[in-house]
Amino acid sequence: MKHYLAKPMKRRIQQRVTSNAQVYGSFALICLVVIGIAGVGYHLLSPDGWIARFILHLWEKGATYTIFALLCLSTFVGIVKFWFFDGSHTKGGDWVAYLWAIAGLFFCIIFFTAGVF
Repeated sequence: MKHYLAKPMKRRIQQRVTSNAQVYGSFALICLVVIGIAGVGYHLLSPDGWIARFILHLWEKGATYTIFALLCLSTFVGIVKFWFFDGSHTKGGDWVAYLWAIAGLFFCIIFFTAGVF
């Protein structure tokens, strides 16, 4: 009699373990995405960040470079919008989330090795 009850019990335990692993994995992915967005946002928008340095560098070169950079940026945004958000590429959002998670992992490694964000 115990033999017949052992298999369903084992299956339920395996399903619970798999379910818990998926929950913890999803939580870790969300944490990495949030850290990635925060890190990139901080490095982009801080007073000595990437955008401030880039605009200052372009402004020193002249207005032509600034206008050309804005045209390139708008073209890039249009291509990304067409490629990821036109409806035919259903996994585009997954790639964006994974890229943010990779950025979050990078910032976590930098934080734990160098002590700075």
